[in-house]
Order: sequence, then structure tokens, then C-alpha cells
Amino acid sequence: MTTVSPHTAMATAVAFLHLAQAQSPSAARSTGLVVVVIGVVIGVVIAAALAAFVRAARALSVMIAAFMQAAAAMTSVMFTVLVLGVVVGYFLIHH
Repeated sequence: MTTVSPHTAMATAVAFLHLAQAQSPSAARSTGLVVVVIGVVIGVVIAAALAAFVRAARALSVMIAAFMQAAAAMTSVMFTVLVLGVVVGYFLIHH
């Protein structure tokens, strides 16, 4: 998205400017204004989309970190239970 958007915006601006040069000077000024407004709108939309992606990535990383902590705690408990089971089983069988 970061490589395609600037090229799209530039192509749109060049197309509008090309159309503006083919028209009268007053139409060229209004077309130039349209190009500026469209550029600002595209920039705001891209910034909003990137901000949303950043928030989603942060939330996903927090969720994955919490899952990994829960998995580590469960693994620790399961390993402790396994070791205790082996020790208790050894004492029950040999005593």
C-alpha cells in the first residue's frame, strides 16, 4: 500500500494537470484546485488506513503475547504435574 498509493496519486495529479493544460486558464485553475483537494483527500484516507492497520497490529501483538504467557503457564503446570506423577508413581511402586 505504501508503494502503490504515491504512484496512484501522482498519476491522478498528472492526468488532471494534463487536462488542465488542454483547457482555458480559468478552467486550469479550477482543475488545479480539484487536484489539490483530491490529493489531500487521498492523503487523509491513506493516513487513516495506516493508522487503523497500526492499531490492529498492536492489538494483535498484545493478544499473541497474552496467549503465549497463558501457554507458558499451562506448560509449566503440566510439566510440574508430570514430574510429581513420576515421583509419586516411583515411590508407590518401590515402597
